[in-house]
Amino acid sequence: MRELNHPHVVRLHEVFYARRNIYLVMELASGGELFDLLTSQPGDRFSEPFAADLMAQMLSAVHYIHSRGVVHRALK
Repeated sequence: MRELNHPHVVRLHEVFYARRNIYLVMELASGGELFDLLTSQPGDRFSEPFAADLMAQMLSAVHYIHSRGVVHRALK
């Protein structure tokens, strides 16, 4: 995860190990939830160009991590 470098993939900065826990220091992702963005749009829908841009960003990130052998459990 530390070697991943993509504008749409959260960065892992540091890992700390404790007796019973592992702490991951990740990049702050302050963009909010996709659902909240959707429901803030008139009529609860995106324009086609905006939706196409969002999909391109998401698919670019998924392609990037898959090409580096990273498998995800859930996309958020």
